Amino acid sequence: MVSPPGILAYMKPSLLAFLGLLLMGHADNAVCAVLFSDDFEDGDTLGWTFQGVNTADWSVVNGRLIHNAPSGNAGGPLATGVIAGLSTPEAFRLEADVEVLGSIGGSDWGHVGLIWGLDSPLASPDNFSTAYLRTHWDEVTIWSRVNAVTQAEQKLALPSLTNGVTYHLSVTIDSIQRTALVELDGFSKLISGADFDLASGSMLGSIGLLSASDYVAYDNVVLSSVPEPRSTIILGLLCVLLARRRDR
Repeated sequence: MVSPPGILAYMKPSLLAFLGLLLMGHADNAVCAVLFSDDFEDGDTLGWTFQGVNTADWSVVNGRLIHNAPSGNAGGPLATGVIAGLSTPEAFRLEADVEVLGSIGGSDWGHVGLIWGLDSPLASPDNFSTAYLRTHWDEVTIWSRVNAVTQAEQKLALPSLTNGVTYHLSVTIDSIQRTALVELDGFSKLISGADFDLASGSMLGSIGLLSASDYVAYDNVVLSSVPEPRSTIILGLLCVLLARRRDR
């Protein structure tokens, strides 16, 4: 007995192709779903938990989150502001406007950036992953600490970085595909495979912002999930391939 043709058999090839592209386009639009955002215009730190050497060093000033270590200890112990109640997703994009406001290390010295997989509120946690800009070395560095062992750094070299300038920093992490994309103002570096394991070896824990006891500012923080809509993409591809076959 011959089975009746399915609905795809009655569709015009051009319509099938259109549906395939539409489905793939929908998948692209579904890539980022915002989990958390804060532009600090409300003037408070609700939604944040501060950890590290002195939690009182964090405050909102003129619509930006400021970390101002009184010691001015450039490159000192870690201080973190993590998103309350959220753990590091398997795949995510974390971004923020960041700026080194000042440092005793010099006019172009400082550390400001992002952290994820942070396992404890201690000043020297055993596990975390981080990406932050260093104005004194003109780079964004991405690395991790796993079981108290610091992993090798991966670096995005930049023409110049300056204190007093706001930059947009982001990391897009996919722990399943083992890829990390770090971006700063149009410059980017893609890390994968064994290099990813070094750069983002810790994925279990809190996620948020990092200061190495510097005087720094953060704004427009956004954490988005990055799902992998494989089934939608596959369905779209099948529609396109079927349309091409019927066109022959």
